Amino acid sequence: MGHLMPFLCLAAMLATRNCTVTVVAAQPTVSAVESDQLSSFFATHQNIKCLEFQLLPYNPTTDIHPFFARFIAISNSVHLLHSNSVHLLHPLLSNTSPPLFAFITDFTIANSVCKITIDLSIPTYSSLSEQCL
Repeated sequence: MGHLMPFLCLAAMLATRNCTVTVVAAQPTVSAVESDQLSSFFATHQNIKCLEFQLLPYNPTTDIHPFFARFIAISNSVHLLHSNSVHLLHPLLSNTSPPLFAFITDFTIANSVCKITIDLSIPTYSSLSEQCL
Protein backbone atom coordinates (compact mmCIF):
# COMPACT_ATOMS: atom_id res chain seq x y z
CA MET A 1 0.00 0.00 0.00
CA GLY A 2 2.92 2.34 0.69
CA HIS A 3 3.85 2.58 -2.98
CA LEU A 4 0.37 3.86 -3.80
CA MET A 5 0.27 6.75 -1.33
CA PRO A 6 2.68 9.08 -3.18
CA PHE A 7 0.56 8.73 -6.33
CA LEU A 8 -2.66 9.48 -4.44
CA CYS A 9 -1.02 12.52 -2.81
CA LEU A 10 0.13 13.73 -6.24
CA ALA A 11 -3.35 13.18 -7.68
CA ALA A 12 -4.93 15.18 -4.85
CA MET A 13 -2.39 17.99 -5.23
CA LEU A 14 -2.94 18.22 -9.00
CA ALA A 15 -6.71 18.25 -8.49
CA THR A 16 -6.43 21.23 -6.12
CA ARG A 17 -4.67 23.08 -8.96
CA ASN A 18 -7.65 22.66 -11.30
CA CYS A 19 -6.17 19.72 -13.20
CA THR A 20 -8.49 17.00 -14.41
CA VAL A 21 -7.13 13.86 -12.74
CA THR A 22 -7.82 10.22 -13.54
CA VAL A 23 -6.32 7.40 -11.47
CA VAL A 24 -5.97 3.95 -13.01
CA ALA A 25 -6.61 1.48 -10.18
CA ALA A 26 -5.74 -2.20 -10.62
CA GLN A 27 -8.62 -4.49 -9.68
CA PRO A 28 -8.92 -6.62 -7.67
CA THR A 29 -6.80 -4.91 -5.05
CA VAL A 30 -4.02 -6.67 -3.13
CA SER A 31 -5.85 -6.42 0.18
CA ALA A 32 -8.95 -5.16 1.92
CA VAL A 33 -6.83 -2.33 3.37
CA GLU A 34 -5.86 -1.17 -0.13
CA SER A 35 -9.47 -1.42 -1.27
CA ASP A 36 -10.65 0.61 1.74
CA GLN A 37 -7.94 3.23 1.17
CA LEU A 38 -8.89 3.66 -2.49
CA SER A 39 -12.61 3.84 -1.64
CA SER A 40 -11.93 6.45 1.01
CA PHE A 41 -9.68 8.44 -1.34
CA PHE A 42 -12.27 8.56 -4.14
CA ALA A 43 -15.08 9.38 -1.67
CA THR A 44 -13.03 12.30 -0.34
CA HIS A 45 -11.86 13.45 -3.78
CA GLN A 46 -14.99 13.17 -5.87
CA ASN A 47 -13.48 15.37 -8.58
CA ILE A 48 -10.86 12.65 -9.30
CA LYS A 49 -11.97 9.96 -11.72
CA CYS A 50 -11.15 6.29 -11.13
CA LEU A 51 -10.50 4.00 -14.08
CA GLU A 52 -10.64 0.38 -12.95
CA PHE A 53 -8.06 -1.78 -14.71
CA GLN A 54 -9.26 -5.38 -14.43
CA LEU A 55 -6.25 -7.67 -14.07
CA LEU A 56 -5.99 -11.07 -15.63
CA PRO A 57 -6.20 -13.85 -13.02
CA TYR A 58 -2.80 -14.85 -11.67
CA ASN A 59 -2.31 -17.96 -9.58
CA PRO A 60 1.31 -18.26 -8.46
CA THR A 61 2.74 -21.76 -8.42
CA THR A 62 4.89 -20.88 -5.43
CA ASP A 63 4.13 -19.15 -2.15
CA ILE A 64 5.10 -15.51 -2.85
CA HIS A 65 4.30 -12.24 -1.13
CA PRO A 66 0.96 -10.75 -2.33
CA PHE A 67 2.70 -7.54 -3.47
CA PHE A 68 4.95 -9.50 -5.85
CA ALA A 69 2.02 -11.58 -7.06
CA ARG A 70 0.21 -8.29 -7.83
CA PHE A 71 3.24 -6.92 -9.68
CA ILE A 72 3.32 -10.05 -11.88
CA ALA A 73 -0.44 -9.84 -12.48
CA ILE A 74 -0.16 -6.17 -13.54
CA SER A 75 2.77 -6.91 -15.82
CA ASN A 76 0.93 -9.85 -17.38
CA SER A 77 -2.23 -7.78 -17.86
CA VAL A 78 -0.33 -4.94 -19.53
CA HIS A 79 1.76 -7.27 -21.72
CA LEU A 80 -0.64 -10.02 -22.66
CA LEU A 81 -2.96 -9.74 -25.59
CA HIS A 82 -6.65 -10.46 -25.86
CA SER A 83 -7.72 -12.89 -28.54
CA ASN A 84 -8.30 -9.83 -30.73
CA SER A 85 -4.62 -8.83 -30.25
CA VAL A 86 -5.30 -5.61 -28.35
CA HIS A 87 -3.47 -4.77 -25.14
CA LEU A 88 -5.76 -4.83 -22.13
CA LEU A 89 -4.68 -1.36 -21.01
CA HIS A 90 -4.69 0.24 -24.47
CA PRO A 91 -8.49 0.46 -24.93
CA LEU A 92 -8.95 1.65 -21.35
CA LEU A 93 -6.58 4.58 -21.91
CA SER A 94 -7.66 5.37 -25.45
CA ASN A 95 -11.34 5.69 -24.52
CA THR A 96 -11.03 8.10 -21.59
CA SER A 97 -13.11 11.24 -21.65
CA PRO A 98 -11.68 13.77 -21.54
CA PRO A 99 -8.58 12.35 -23.26
CA LEU A 100 -5.45 11.94 -21.15
CA PHE A 101 -2.99 14.84 -21.34
CA ALA A 102 -0.18 12.99 -19.52
CA PHE A 103 0.38 9.68 -17.75
CA ILE A 104 2.34 9.21 -14.52
CA THR A 105 3.32 5.65 -13.75
CA ASP A 106 5.27 3.67 -11.21
CA PHE A 107 8.84 3.07 -12.36
CA THR A 108 8.43 -0.72 -12.09
CA ILE A 109 5.90 -0.89 -14.95
CA ALA A 110 6.99 2.20 -16.91
CA ASN A 111 8.56 0.22 -19.74
CA SER A 112 5.35 -1.72 -20.39
CA VAL A 113 3.09 1.30 -20.04
CA CYS A 114 5.27 3.45 -22.31
CA LYS A 115 4.73 1.11 -25.23
CA ILE A 116 1.02 1.92 -24.99
CA THR A 117 1.26 5.62 -24.18
CA ILE A 118 3.71 6.24 -27.04
CA ASP A 119 1.22 4.62 -29.41
CA LEU A 120 -1.49 6.93 -28.01
CA SER A 121 0.82 10.01 -28.10
CA ILE A 122 0.43 10.54 -24.34
CA PRO A 123 3.51 12.03 -22.60
CA THR A 124 4.55 9.65 -19.82
CA TYR A 125 6.41 10.31 -16.58
CA SER A 126 7.64 7.65 -14.19
CA SER A 127 8.19 7.87 -10.48
CA LEU A 128 10.14 5.69 -8.10
CA SER A 129 8.72 5.70 -4.59
CA GLU A 130 11.13 4.15 -2.15
CA GLN A 131 9.03 2.16 0.30
CA CYS A 132 9.92 -0.94 2.26
CA LEU A 133 7.70 -3.99 2.26
